[in-house]
Amino acid sequence: MNWLAEAKDPGQLGPELATLRDRLHEVELEQAENPLNQARSALPSRRKRFDPSDSKARAYLETLDEMAQLQQQPEEKAQILAERVQAYPSPQALLQYGVALQQLGRHREAIEQYKRVPDEISHRHYNLCSIYWCLGDFDEALVHLLRGLARQPDTAEALFRMHQGRPVLRGGQYWERFG
Repeated sequence: MNWLAEAKDPGQLGPELATLRDRLHEVELEQAENPLNQARSALPSRRKRFDPSDSKARAYLETLDEMAQLQQQPEEKAQILAERVQAYPSPQALLQYGVALQQLGRHREAIEQYKRVPDEISHRHYNLCSIYWCLGDFDEALVHLLRGLARQPDTAEALFRMHQGRPVLRGGQYWERFG
């Protein structure tokens, strides 16, 4: 922009200004076509939290979820998930946001998100176990591992049966995908 102000002959700037004007128009069109911006535009401007039973809010929340899944850059993914958690802090969104923060090395923030997940959800404890293990707090990691297993006894049974070399009877979907 300095070159624009320092130009000796403003008449010679016509082509550059036309190029800048065209590029600005392209950027505005890209922003208008962005599904997240389209979903945001349907929402009330001052509200920060939304009820998923509202169809406009549901579309916005679903768009946030889709954008987060498609995002390859960890920092941008964390920003989208932060917006998702602010809009409606569901347990799944809190867990996903915590995972994104943990991947970025922002462990204390991740712990805060995991602790917002209801205590009866076992993945809360598995994720806390993981993060405390990474931080070297093995006692706290063990506490959360045991809490997770206590809240999801099928997993403990499946692990026990696998250790014995017997077929897994419960939790089959989990072990078929991740085992």
